[in-house]
Amino acid sequence: MDKQVKIDLRDYNDSAKERIDQATPLPIAYIKRHHHELPKQELYVIAGNVVEKNLGIRLLQRYGHKVAGYTMINEKCCCKKRLSKFA
Repeated sequence: MDKQVKIDLRDYNDSAKERIDQATPLPIAYIKRHHHELPKQELYVIAGNVVEKNLGIRLLQRYGHKVAGYTMINEKCCCKKRLSKFA
């Protein structure tokens, strides 16, 4: 089985501050121009928020890439425990 390729969809300003090992930085604005440089393997998307994740995955799939999974780096926890501390 082929190894998954990590694609960091966060903006260059954010991805430069928090580098992720073995991840290729490719902000959403650059997908159209550089998607052909990605290997034809399953991709694992790293995004900063839900909108970035959804747009990035849709664009990658539109250009024929298979997205196997994702991780959101800057997503804040919205569980009831955390919210009850501020009530």
